[in-house]
Amino acid sequence: MTPSVSVLGDSALRIVWPGLSDDEVFSQIRRAVRLLQAAGFQQDQLVPGFASLTVMLDRLVDDWHQEVVCIEAALSQVIAASEDAPSKTVRIPVCFDPEFAPDLPQLVEQSQLTQSDWIDQFVAITFQVRLIGFAPGFPYLAGLPQKFAMPRRSTPRVKVPAGSVAIGGQQTGIYPQASPGGWNLIGRTPVILFDASRESPCLLSPGDEVQFFAITREAFEAQRFDA
Repeated sequence: MTPSVSVLGDSALRIVWPGLSDDEVFSQIRRAVRLLQAAGFQQDQLVPGFASLTVMLDRLVDDWHQEVVCIEAALSQVIAASEDAPSKTVRIPVCFDPEFAPDLPQLVEQSQLTQSDWIDQFVAITFQVRLIGFAPGFPYLAGLPQKFAMPRRSTPRVKVPAGSVAIGGQQTGIYPQASPGGWNLIGRTPVILFDASRESPCLLSPGDEVQFFAITREAFEAQRFDA
C-alpha cells in the first residue's frame, strides 16, 4: 500500500498507510524511519505514531510540493524492504504488591484466573513499544491479549506514582513521572524510564520489545534485581 504524505502545520509532514492492519502499519513505519534516516533526517525529527509517522522539518519551507515529492521518493523503497530492523529487548522488573496494584484484583476477577496465574501469564508476554507519548518517556505497549484488557477508569486518578505499570483498554503503559492518569494500576517498577541528563533520555524507543519480570517488595525497596 502506497503511503500518503500531507502537510501538517507549518513545519511538519504526516505520512499515513491506509488500509493496513496495526502490525503492518508499524512495520512500514519502522522501515520508513530507517530510510529517512539514511536520507539525512535525524532521529529526533521522526516521530512514530500508532498509524502514522510525523516528519519534523528543521528549516523554513518555501515549496511544500517539493518537500512532499522528496519524502515520497525516499519512501518508494519502503514497500520493497522486506525485513524489519532487529528489535532490542528490555527486561523491566515489576512489583505486584497490593499497595502498587490497586486495580489488579478487578482484572484478576474478570480473567477467571488466580492472581498467581494472572501474574505468571502477564510476565510471559512479549510487548512491543509502538510509540512514546502522553508524557516524556511514556511507552505505549502492544501485545496484551484480550483477556487482560480493561477499559480506562471512568474517573482518572489525580496522581499516579512514577513507575506505575498500567493497563488501558488493550494497551499497557508505564508512567515515567508522577502524573494524573486513568489507566488501571497493576504494579510498579523501580526502573527510571526517563532521565533528561542521559544521552538518550528515554529508556525505551518505538520498536523495542519489553518483557516484564516479577520482583518482591523487598527487592523493589532495596533496588536489587537482575534485568
